[in-house]
Amino acid sequence: MEKTLSIIKKLINRALKRANTDDPSPDEKSNEIAREADNGSQEPPKILFDGFAKSIYPYKDICFIKLKKRDLRPAVSLLCERLELPVVSFGDFIRAGVAGNEPTVFSGYGYIDSKVCYGSLKSDYKFEDVTVSSGAFEFFEYENGRVRAATDFFGVCALYIYEDDNLILVTNRAHMAAIFSSISDKREINYPLIYTDIMFSTYFRECKSINETSIKGLIRVNTLNYVELDDKISIIKIEINIHKYNISYDDLLESSINETKNFYRSLKDSLPGYNYVFELTGGKDSRMNISPFI
Repeated sequence: MEKTLSIIKKLINRALKRANTDDPSPDEKSNEIAREADNGSQEPPKILFDGFAKSIYPYKDICFIKLKKRDLRPAVSLLCERLELPVVSFGDFIRAGVAGNEPTVFSGYGYIDSKVCYGSLKSDYKFEDVTVSSGAFEFFEYENGRVRAATDFFGVCALYIYEDDNLILVTNRAHMAAIFSSISDKREINYPLIYTDIMFSTYFRECKSINETSIKGLIRVNTLNYVELDDKISIIKIEINIHKYNISYDDLLESSINETKNFYRSLKDSLPGYNYVFELTGGKDSRMNISPFI
């Protein structure tokens, strides 16, 4: 294992060195192989990061960054300029990816306070209500020098956090965390995890309870937790009051019927002018879902 891990380290470090060098100089054998594959027409291409895959509506790319070293700010600005990402300052935090001065940002869609939300959210919603709502979304809020971030209740979407001696950040995109953490000279590769992925596939890491990534200090936040950032990162467990759901079956059924009706009414109101198409099997579930429209 140690020998394999050593080889993996060398390969990764060689790739990183070439990626961060304007004029990479691979060994002569690599040049020869590349020239043979290309019939000698040109030298091997440089490995450069060129472009950024942006999310489509109703999703947004969001990253809140707090620098512990001020001299790193030009590097963040340069990255955002090259990737064509808007930059806004909120106190000591930098928000990359979303323009405007609104301190709350909502990405995705959700069913919150009996309303369907798409790509935006009124700032008067309580953060605590958002954390227990269903859908597929991430929610960010800046207030009084603090950033809080949460996902939908079941964790369909995800949050990523990173911290070292130079910066802290929270984002809803793993590649944004990888890009912005690269400005820190403290960032380290998680070689043992990469070894595990190569030798045993990513099966075990696909479980949502396992949050490691290939970069040390960069983790995926587990379901049923939200994040707070001020001078450090805190992961806070969402408390569920199960006693409020201690109701009779008939009351639960009535509540479910009303919630289903409200959901479809809200969906209809939020998408005016759309035609709706339903594929029905004729079963009870299909009839229940179509009934609010009839």
